[in-house]
Amino acid sequence: MGREINMTAVYIANAIGVILIAVIVASNKWRIKTRGKESFSIKFIMVLTFISCCIDPLAFALDGKPGAVVRMFLYAESSWLYLANIAVSLAWIHFIGIHLNGRIAEGHKLMLLSIAAVAALLIFVNFFYPLVFYIDERNFYHRLDMYNYYISAALLFMTDAGLMYYTARRRSGELKYFPLGLYIVP
Repeated sequence: MGREINMTAVYIANAIGVILIAVIVASNKWRIKTRGKESFSIKFIMVLTFISCCIDPLAFALDGKPGAVVRMFLYAESSWLYLANIAVSLAWIHFIGIHLNGRIAEGHKLMLLSIAAVAALLIFVNFFYPLVFYIDERNFYHRLDMYNYYISAALLFMTDAGLMYYTARRRSGELKYFPLGLYIVP
């Protein structure tokens, strides 16, 4: 007995992600060519998001399908999606720090990297001892308790980005155009 997954919704959500990336690239083509730290962060976010939007529907389509290759792919893609989410969040905070303040304080950076390192360690351990998720004998994906670490880290990173923005805004009174909601809402 399988699980009902609305594949149309999965395809549409990921297609919207790819379309948004294409629109960003098309509308900002002249800016993305620059080689600054801000541009690197934005490019990094777009590449990881594009790859994730391609992998995600494939993983949903393969969930519960038999075979050792499918099982390996499900472990690999699930691990990718967890780590990519953390990496994108870090790149977003890096972008905000550079864009608004010119840098991120070393202690702040160390705290963020420590959270990301724990996330990476959990995924590594998960291959040997399931803590975050597992793929059962029928190749169905299941979340475990440490999944909450990734939810908490993502919320912390979004909150941190928002606080960086509002602190910079309060300090300077005026800021460059900055669409904070365009990252948080999607």
